[in-house]
Amino acid sequence: MFDTLREKIHEHKHDLQRLFDHAKHLIKHEIDEHSYEANLTLLKTLLQNAITLEFATMPPYLMALWSIKDERDPIAYSLREIIHEEMIHMSFACNMLASLGGSPQIKNQIPVYPGKLPAGVHPDLTVKLSGLNDESIASFMEIEMPEHVVTISGETIDACSTDHSTVGELYDHILQLFERLKPEMTLDKQVSGPLAIYTVDSVKKVRYAIDMIKTQGEGSHSNTPADTGMDDLAHFYRFWEMQKCKKIRQCEQTKDFIFAEDIAFPDVWPVDDIPEGGYKQEEVSESVWALMEKFDETYTQMVGKLDSAWNGGGQGDIIRAHELMFKLREYARPLMAIPIPNSNKHYGPCFRRAEVART
Repeated sequence: MFDTLREKIHEHKHDLQRLFDHAKHLIKHEIDEHSYEANLTLLKTLLQNAITLEFATMPPYLMALWSIKDERDPIAYSLREIIHEEMIHMSFACNMLASLGGSPQIKNQIPVYPGKLPAGVHPDLTVKLSGLNDESIASFMEIEMPEHVVTISGETIDACSTDHSTVGELYDHILQLFERLKPEMTLDKQVSGPLAIYTVDSVKKVRYAIDMIKTQGEGSHSNTPADTGMDDLAHFYRFWEMQKCKKIRQCEQTKDFIFAEDIAFPDVWPVDDIPEGGYKQEEVSESVWALMEKFDETYTQMVGKLDSAWNGGGQGDIIRAHELMFKLREYARPLMAIPIPNSNKHYGPCFRRAEVART
């Protein structure tokens, strides 16, 4: 996770020594008075971690979406909105890194499942790939956990302990570094267009992008679900609705938040947790492997196009990556409909590079 810091340790030994000592908890520590170059290196490292983190949320969220049999279900609609916003958040982080002359890395930083989140975010959480179920929803809620959770119908959830770090804290540190350094920023390698709706060339624009990321993910600064609109809740509160199978509403008289009308939990394929490394060819039938192989190949192409977009390919590669993501669904949903022999669970895609699947 901290390869960039290790590579720089000899070049900036004195400046980076304390950063390296505290590397496991980078985003929980105050930024000290280091040199400009050391802080710039730290900022680029945190931005790359943010890119990998945003990308890491998408496979489990897509798995949950694709496991819902009726794609018109309200929960499926909510998941699609969440995934779309996560793509935008990743593009924000990519553009922020590109604005500093950095080269966002996606294909070389593909998350592995089951696995941990980057940058020490929720270090006790192991993210798995499975369908939509109680365990996956609880995992999604922890990923999106705000520092303070609003009480709803008298219920609350303990926010992260001091040993945990939230996604919002990671972005707070990124913004703090931008504001401290006021670095020179360029539009040269940034991408605009579908899924990359906003470029940044000033600290003010960085602040706007980060505020949007935090508001859409864990909730607004004032921690009021109504601030984003009761029909456009932050991701954390959308997942809480799924967990409770109830809509969150605001009482007109008291302004309190309540769990109101029931939401029917969708009919889903019971997708099993994808094993570490994914399924092997000799473990499955030819028809199952054919779908897995097509998925792996398409996923590899999609990741390559995303990576290329910020490394010379530009908007055209973003559009192609978007098309390939829709194509993934063509292989994932038929695969999820197939039961595993002698089991009450079903298969699912592995989200791995094609060359990894063949080893």
